[in-house]
Amino acid sequence: MKRGYAPKGKYAWDLWFIKEKGYFHVFFLQSDRTGNPGDRHHSKVSIGHAKSRDLINWKPLPIALKPGKKGEWDDLSLWTGDVYKRKNKYYML
Repeated sequence: MKRGYAPKGKYAWDLWFIKEKGYFHVFFLQSDRTGNPGDRHHSKVSIGHAKSRDLINWKPLPIALKPGKKGEWDDLSLWTGDVYKRKNKYYML
């Protein structure tokens, strides 16, 4: 039996959800399943995204957010967040 969502070939943790137009959207921290799992919090972390109508069957979507290139102002790791909608605009914190 399939349970939950896990992005293929990645570690995933710290999930947050929003429901919109009949779909549940999940956002989560993710990193490649390479190297030491303990290092996953500090390098190459991105925010993944998937959607589902029933919380069982999920469709992976493109990465929602990733750090900038080395040397850019936003090149550090990403950490857990939240997403909300206000006046037809989405915000991710």
